[in-house]
Amino acid sequence: MNDGLKPNQEEKIIKNMVDCIMDDLDNFYFDELIMKQYKKELFQFFKKISKEYSLFKAGFDFSNKKNIVNDKEKLEEIAQYIAAATDSRGLISSIPIKKILEE
Repeated sequence: MNDGLKPNQEEKIIKNMVDCIMDDLDNFYFDELIMKQYKKELFQFFKKISKEYSLFKAGFDFSNKKNIVNDKEKLEEIAQYIAAATDSRGLISSIPIKKILEE
């Protein structure tokens, strides 16, 4: 079985993830211009993470949950990203995402 995704399939998955996040944020009535910019930055963020960590490549093994769940270093790294990107209201801010994209 070929687990690799074609580039257009990977992009579609990322677009769906971004759309789901944006749908959830619709409940908070942010300025539409800010939301459009945030959506664009969020899409770029997920593309960079996907490229850097190969989440959608055949080499990333989703079947072995121990590799994902028990990797303490990865969990700590993810927790740091989330903590850095979350503001006092519990919402993810675009500023830390910009910093990650610039790295």
